Amino acid sequence: MSALSQICLSAKPQAFDRWLEILEKHQTRSESPAVWSALAHRYFSYLRQADHERAQVLLDRLFAMFPSILGEVRDVRLMADLQGWISPDYAKRWLAVMAEQGENGLQGSGEVLMLRHAWRQGEGWLSDMLEELLTSIAPDTALQRAGVAHTLIRMWEEPTLRALGHGYLLRLLPSEEKPVRDALGEMFRLRSSWPPDQFTWEIMDALAENPGLFLDGRAEHFPEILEGLVEYQPLRVAKLAHVVIDTVGAHLADTASGWAFHCESLISVALRLQDMLGEISIRGVELFERLLEFNVSTAAEMALSLDRRTPNVGVRPRLPRRRMKR
Repeated sequence: MSALSQICLSAKPQAFDRWLEILEKHQTRSESPAVWSALAHRYFSYLRQADHERAQVLLDRLFAMFPSILGEVRDVRLMADLQGWISPDYAKRWLAVMAEQGENGLQGSGEVLMLRHAWRQGEGWLSDMLEELLTSIAPDTALQRAGVAHTLIRMWEEPTLRALGHGYLLRLLPSEEKPVRDALGEMFRLRSSWPPDQFTWEIMDALAENPGLFLDGRAEHFPEILEGLVEYQPLRVAKLAHVVIDTVGAHLADTASGWAFHCESLISVALRLQDMLGEISIRGVELFERLLEFNVSTAAEMALSLDRRTPNVGVRPRLPRRRMKR
């Protein structure tokens, strides 16, 4: 089947009708789902160039015969690719089948649902399904919400999709569900995807209200994000830096955790705040003092260095001795 597919797809011009005929005939034979999964993974992305109605009928029959195919991790990408051209009716049916295929299928269905919504915002059923999913409290839908969160994090990186995903992301941030939190933790790795815009400020405010997210190991990169934003929103950054310290302060001096190696960014934030005027400077002093309270070694070393270079203004300088006249 692989050889025949390759021959049809490499022909000039490509023999899509002949390829579909081969696949359709093979569906009438007894076959292992592993064979179809391998074919799907390698070749089914080419179906977008074939007759769409015929291709959708082929896939619909295949997923009815072997629904477990939609529960494999590698075939989530296939389902995502299909959303670019399949009709809403088929999309609904296959996503429902996918959600019944165990943990991978549940999470994958959430990922694909959010992705299709990003691509096809005019399809109202997608908004309805997402609304139903995000308002659900059923434990068995947590993985679907985690899938939605995974796609939202990817959308956060795309300037053209940030606005669409922003509202959904804000709604998921307060979640206490572990799969959702695990998915959201990936946002801390995206150090280049936090531009100084309103969406970022609102996400930062939401994080301040939901500090438990900083317990994720990937959050150790967040001080670097704050360092890049301090000049734009110093008071907001100062507030969030204090929230971070409140939440993970015990780990800041622990070299066994990653936080100890990212404290320099918090120190940099504190010093840059001190260089600003008025209340902002005071916030910088407070932040630096809190880092000292938690025995952050780099802050202690810097404080000692500054102390050595600062003259003791309370001690009267000694005058040079005069030479006696002979």
